[in-house]
Amino acid sequence: MDRKDKQDAPQVHPGDPGKRASADAEELTIRWLCYEEYPLSDPGDSDPKSEERVMLDPEKVKAVREYLETQFPGGKVEDRYEASSKSQVFRIHREGKLYLTAVRQAFLDDHGAGDIAAALARFHLIEHLRELAGEQIIVTKEGLAL
Repeated sequence: MDRKDKQDAPQVHPGDPGKRASADAEELTIRWLCYEEYPLSDPGDSDPKSEERVMLDPEKVKAVREYLETQFPGGKVEDRYEASSKSQVFRIHREGKLYLTAVRQAFLDDHGAGDIAAALARFHLIEHLRELAGEQIIVTKEGLAL
C-alpha cells in the first residue's frame, strides 16, 4: 500500500462518534501508523555483507534517545537504524500520540554526544514534533526537514 492509500484508509480512533471505542482502538491506530509505514526491522534481517550496514556511534544515538525521553516524560522511545536513508529513526509513544523523527547520520557525524541535545533544541525539534504528531520530522546537519 503506498502512502496515499494509507492516508485515505479509514483510521480507528477511540473518540470517533458513532464508533464503538475498544480498548485496542488506540493500539491499532499506533500499530497502523508505525509498524506498516515505519516497521522496526529485526537486526537479524540485515545482510552482514551489505555495504549499507553502518554502525552509528552508540553514545550519540543514546544522547538523542535521552533527550527525547526527557522531553516526553513517561513516553516510550524506540529506535532503529534505517540504511536506506542513513538515519536513526525514533518513535515516541506518549499519551496516545505518536511522534516520529529520523536523525540523519550526517547530523550525528557533525556533533559530539555532549552537543546533540543543544543542537536539537536550537532546531526546535520538540516543538515541531508536538505540532506535527504522526508526521516524520527529519533532522539534517543543516536543520529540520518537515
